[in-house]
Parts: sequence; structure tokens; C-alpha cells
Amino acid sequence: MIARKFTLADLPLLNDWLQTEPARKYFGVPEDWLHEIEANLDADWIHHFIVEDGKPFAFVQHYDAHLAPLGIWSEAPLGSAGIDFLIGELSFLGKGYGSKLVEFLVRDIRATGGFEHVVADPTPENNASIRLLEKAGFSAHSSGLYIKRLSDVPWSYYLAKETDIPEITDLFYNTIQFVNIKDYTKEQVDDWSYWHSAMDKWQHGIWHDFFVKAVDGAKIIGFGSLREDGYLDYLFTHKDHQHQGVGRGLYQKLENQARAKGHKSIYADVSITARRFFENLGFEVEIEQLKKSHFLELVNYRMRKALD
Repeated sequence: MIARKFTLADLPLLNDWLQTEPARKYFGVPEDWLHEIEANLDADWIHHFIVEDGKPFAFVQHYDAHLAPLGIWSEAPLGSAGIDFLIGELSFLGKGYGSKLVEFLVRDIRATGGFEHVVADPTPENNASIRLLEKAGFSAHSSGLYIKRLSDVPWSYYLAKETDIPEITDLFYNTIQFVNIKDYTKEQVDDWSYWHSAMDKWQHGIWHDFFVKAVDGAKIIGFGSLREDGYLDYLFTHKDHQHQGVGRGLYQKLENQARAKGHKSIYADVSITARRFFENLGFEVEIEQLKKSHFLELVNYRMRKALD
């Protein structure tokens, strides 16, 4: 079994496959697929293949799930590659080729690099695809997606939602009270942690910024956000998950977003507690400053990292 890059010359063959009864049942309107593939054939975020075993028999593709059209992919963890696979030659069905196609896609995604999960969205009625995904190590998600973890890290990163605000603000409050207390007075941490109750501020951040959460099971263990101008507004790790890599992973998602937006740098106002962490990420201090929190002024540092 070999896979080769899909070309425009393959569109008629794919059209024939999409017209078959199984494809119409599980893939939907052929014209929509053909139009989308043709429009994105040279895009660098999606990869299409024809698979052959003596003759062409299948179409597969993998792509950055968060660059795909909005929909169910917004429920996927950040750093996910989506997959689709279609056995077009019906004589190849029921012979174990589906599992081989998924194995190829996962292997090629690993080789591409930069992804922590592989996700698929089979229709609920497609029992054969669901069974082979489960056999390949995919697990059902509440969104309807099937997800396979590629990394050894036990937590995942998602875009935050408004319903996450209560848990995020509790994390914010407790981290300041239990972690930042080593570098600030009790009066100062109380003044700073006051902002956990400013609901309009948190809602604005969720709605308008690139706001990411780290989730372990059902528990949020960290969050971070990046504004449109490249300002890193938040980067907090749960008090019980310090020094485990959660914050670094959150930061990497924010930096990826900044690069995707074309920013030349990221800047932040960094606490005394977090200064060394940011220096280890490549940030440099521009100025030490007194910045007003609620009523009090607290020492922090304006720091910046240039993005090559």
C-alpha cells in the first residue's frame, strides 16, 4: 500500500468514489467535498493523498483542525490534526484497509510534527469507522469527536468558554494567594486578587482575546490569553500544578497564535514571581515599573520577546 499526493487530475476519480452509496451516506454532498479540496489543494495546513494497492482505492487527508472551517473542530484540543478517510473502491471494503489508512495518517501526522492529538468526526451511524478508530486508540469525546493523544502529557489545551469563568477566576485567586504571596505582601496579594470578581473583565477576555485553558480530566489547571496587539495578558498555573510544564505549554499556544497573526514580538507585564519563568522563555526586561492593581501599586516588569 502506497500513498501519493493528490492532484487535480484525481478529481474525477474522487468524484466517482463520492457518488457511491456508502460515501453519500457518510460523507454528504460530493460537490462540497470536491470544491473544498480543489480550493485548498496547495494550502500548507492540509494534506491530501490518493492511496494505492495495485490500483487507486482510497482518498485520505489530514489537516490542522483549528484552521478548518468552524464547526465541531472548535471542540478539538489545540494542537489537533483532523483526519478523513474514504475507501472508494468497494471491493477493498472489509479487508482491513481502513485500519491501515488510519495508521498511515497517524504516522504522517507524527512525521509532520507539531501536533499533540489526532481527531476524527465519524457520523454516529458509521459503526465500522468508529470501531476501527477505537481499535487504533481513539476515544470518544463529549463533542462527538474521536481523539487520539500523541504526547505523553496528561493534560490538553482548549479555547476557553464563558462557562469556564468561575473555575478560571478561582484558579486566578488561589494562585495569587498561595504562590505570589512569596514575593508580595498579604495586602498586595489581596489587592491583586480582587480582580477575580470583575466578571465584565473576564467576559471581555473570553470574547475578544485568544484565551486558552489547560485541562486535566475535567479540571482546569491553567490558563493564558493573548490580545490582538500581541500583549500577553494572563498566564496562570494552578497552585497544585506548578513546575510541571503546564505554563510552558500554555505559553507555546499563545506564541503560536502570535506568529500566526504576524506579530514581531510578544510583550507582557510580569510579576516578580514569574520573572525567571519568562526569562527562561526568552523574554527580556524592558523596564521595572510600579503598576496599579486595584488600589495599590505593585512592582512588576515590562518584558518582551522578539519572534524571529
